[in-house]
Amino acid sequence: MLIHEFIKVSEIPQSISYRDYPKEYMILISDDFIQKYYDVTLKVEMYFNDLNEKDTGLNYHGITILDSDMAEKLKTELSHFCSPSEDLAKLINLLEQSISEKKYVIHFGI
Repeated sequence: MLIHEFIKVSEIPQSISYRDYPKEYMILISDDFIQKYYDVTLKVEMYFNDLNEKDTGLNYHGITILDSDMAEKLKTELSHFCSPSEDLAKLINLLEQSISEKKYVIHFGI
């Protein structure tokens, strides 16, 4: 099964590498969930690969970065349009932490 990994971080380094983050701190979301609700993510502008480029939705094959405002918007959209599931609960929890702690979320695509 394909998996998308998300992690909450305090700051964004100049060069983001998947290997720089401990796997045990990542939350794992199934590709089935991401594909099913990908159109929902298209309603939110996010950073792609670094903090210089924005686009909408998750960068499916690359890196997506959300600041706390983007996390708030994504949480709202997911809450309104997604059916309850374990993946949704894990992702909403991470987004809520990002919002309350004013931290970033990094998504590592497939």
